[in-house]
Amino acid sequence: MIRAFCFVIIIGVLTSCQNKELLQEGVSLELAEYRKGLYSNIHYDLDLDLTKSLEAPVSGIMTLKFDHLSPDENVILDFRGNAENIKNIYFKNESVKWRIKNSHIIITPPNEATETQEYRIHYTADPEALHSKTGLVYTLFVPDKASRLMPCFDQPDLKAAFELTLTIPKSWKAVSNGSEISRECTDKSCKVRFEPTKPISTYLMAFAAGAFKTETRPLDSLRTATMFYILEDEATVAQNLDAIFDLHTTSLKWLETYTTIDYPFEKFDWVLIPSFQYGGMEHPGSIFYNAERLMLPANPSFTQLQGRANLIAHETAHMWFGDLVTMKWFDDVWLKEVFANFLAAKIVNPMFPDTDHALRFFLSHHISAYEVDRTRGTHSIRQELPNLIDAGNLYGPIIYQKAPVAMNQLELALGAEKFQEALIEYLQTYAHGNATWDDLVSILDTYSEDINLVFWSNMWIKNAGMPSFFIKDISGESGKQFELFQFNNDNPSNWWPQTFNVAVGTKDTIVEVPVNLRSRRSDILKLDSLEGFLYLVSNANGAGYGYFQMGQGSMDYLSKNLYTLGKPIYRGMVMAHLWEAVLNKRFSLTAYFDLLLEGANAETEPVVLEYCLGRIETIFNRIMTDSQRMARSAGLESVLIHNLTQRQDPGIRASFYKTLRRVAIGDNGIKVLEGVLKNEIEVGDFEFSEEDRLKAGFIIALHRGEEGLQLLDQLKDELKDEHKKERLEYMKMALSPDPELRKSFFYALEDHRNRKQEAWVLEALGYLHHPMRQDASREFIGPSIEWLPDIQRTNDIFFPKRWIETTLMQYSDPEAGDTVREFLYRNPRFPAHLKRILLESSDLMFRVEGLHAKDGDLQ
Repeated sequence: MIRAFCFVIIIGVLTSCQNKELLQEGVSLELAEYRKGLYSNIHYDLDLDLTKSLEAPVSGIMTLKFDHLSPDENVILDFRGNAENIKNIYFKNESVKWRIKNSHIIITPPNEATETQEYRIHYTADPEALHSKTGLVYTLFVPDKASRLMPCFDQPDLKAAFELTLTIPKSWKAVSNGSEISRECTDKSCKVRFEPTKPISTYLMAFAAGAFKTETRPLDSLRTATMFYILEDEATVAQNLDAIFDLHTTSLKWLETYTTIDYPFEKFDWVLIPSFQYGGMEHPGSIFYNAERLMLPANPSFTQLQGRANLIAHETAHMWFGDLVTMKWFDDVWLKEVFANFLAAKIVNPMFPDTDHALRFFLSHHISAYEVDRTRGTHSIRQELPNLIDAGNLYGPIIYQKAPVAMNQLELALGAEKFQEALIEYLQTYAHGNATWDDLVSILDTYSEDINLVFWSNMWIKNAGMPSFFIKDISGESGKQFELFQFNNDNPSNWWPQTFNVAVGTKDTIVEVPVNLRSRRSDILKLDSLEGFLYLVSNANGAGYGYFQMGQGSMDYLSKNLYTLGKPIYRGMVMAHLWEAVLNKRFSLTAYFDLLLEGANAETEPVVLEYCLGRIETIFNRIMTDSQRMARSAGLESVLIHNLTQRQDPGIRASFYKTLRRVAIGDNGIKVLEGVLKNEIEVGDFEFSEEDRLKAGFIIALHRGEEGLQLLDQLKDELKDEHKKERLEYMKMALSPDPELRKSFFYALEDHRNRKQEAWVLEALGYLHHPMRQDASREFIGPSIEWLPDIQRTNDIFFPKRWIETTLMQYSDPEAGDTVREFLYRNPRFPAHLKRILLESSDLMFRVEGLHAKDGDLQ
């Protein structure tokens, strides 16, 4: 395909052969391909002064060295700043000509320029280049924000070595991709220089500086690692340190063994940042984490423990998948995420030997993917991306959760050994470089014998949606037989090659039968000796992906006899299948809610219990009307409080407390939360953390108004963590009983500068749109949608979806749904990617109307 390599230069203005302007806002695919054909051996030497970074934009000097295949042609850099931000650009100490267009610097090389070129740029960074909190600044460049901090080639396939020097306040510490190699201090500041990096993409370059404390420990006999943190609660730090270091060591060693490649970077450190925008970010040499995800309370739930282990394994896996080998363009961003998640599950499984790992994988991946794939906003795993400015729209459950399901199916098809060999060859072939999905497919193809990988890729990776499955009883004189059909209503020609098991049950026996949909869309299940058939459990091993329609007989039997199923995975599958039946109006919501309450009392498997509690919360807060909630609250709170006080496992108690906090509206539930807030309640040896008390206080403030805010002020004096104190103050306006104050708070969020503390903003939105406040906050829905384009431009990658999801998720009334419908009707040209996330986020709200119509009063 002839693309932007076909270009001409006319009076210094670059245009493609298709007359498409290369210098459009952002980094277009055409510009990326053009530059990839010209520039190589890139080296950035960056000197930044952070001493005033909390108050003013950062000033810097950057020396850029690279090889230029056509040295007479203009150099095109990316820089999100105005012309006045560039003080001067030098070539051999002489100023050169340059100009800025659409966030690009166009440098005219001097006549004496050769293929090896070096420029020195004096500049001031964009004011939004750094993220800051009290006593802390840090970078976050994924996917295309490095050009906010420095002029650069801000695309993933122009990897470069980075040398960094930071001038910081003397009381601060700093961390970057490379080790600190020198420190020169004056009375007030220190100049810190770091080891040059190996070639990495611009989005992976990172640093953090602030009032850090550090902990350095050996990972093995040859290596040490350092953790940077600013937590004030030393008791919490002490109780988590061993686990955090052990999890990193285990993940690192597992990946070195699996890939047969030693850790590929110079050092292995990590940084804990309060209320960090993501769970983690995989900068080589300095992984950034959300501090709250690693520093767990004294009584963590199973979900918290497993989540922490998974997060650390995920980010460590990125050192190979994403950092060592990086996608060529962000249309393949899923490629790094899929292996980080897929391998994280393999790493974590042995850490929880009593867990059904197939079930855990299903509940961790399939459920979230279904929540998108069943909506009108669904999309394929691999998506087209004309410009990096829109790369943030690619992220979500389809690439994080559905893609690992696809890889699991591919591993089942190839075999684990061949799959591993193919991944090793992929890493060795493209080490410190870039690769595409098609590059990997060409390697996988050499290890597959009877798999049509082109068809497989088209269906799983390049096609949107999911199949439905229906099983028909075709028994006759020859014995018990069933036929399984796969179909897709949106495109009848689509079908997904996959394998899974179906469990066929009698009163005393369960037989699992394999289904293999490799070359056809249906299969015959033969059980000649089976007598007394009662039910089917589709996808009994959790490997299959799609909507598995339960037959009426199986629904009737299993909804009444669920806890006669001995295997947790069977119970989990039935719970998941019945939920899909509820959403498709084939099973009673009331009956399902009652089954979940039974599960809350009877379930002993933590992952199934967490699923039950999560669905209880969804139905109670997102589907029930106010009157339905009030009618069911006493019974629900009784179940939760009973289990909170009677269960022996602290982690399970934590799960029940978390659910109680999120659903409490009755006297008994609020009384428990008030006891937690005031530190006046004891539940055996269970310890309520500062975070438990803080969040209890926020709910009490919703219910008690000014009295609740006064209790929060008292709690503030007892908190040890300064960031929690700041967060408490931030929430008070969103929690205010005065609707005008809340309105003022909300409309201030139109200014992107007031959205910088993203985690706090999302938490505040949840309280603004709480069911108790919806009469006053319903008017915020329209503006929240209208602001989405600006939010997408100015905030980080996950925030737009989380913003609109948090806005809509607690509404179950037709008026809110009509607001969304009216907006879509009035704005037919609303950006397609934003329309997609709006449709995803409103799907359950729209379905609720039909569920209410079918299910009456949920009595």
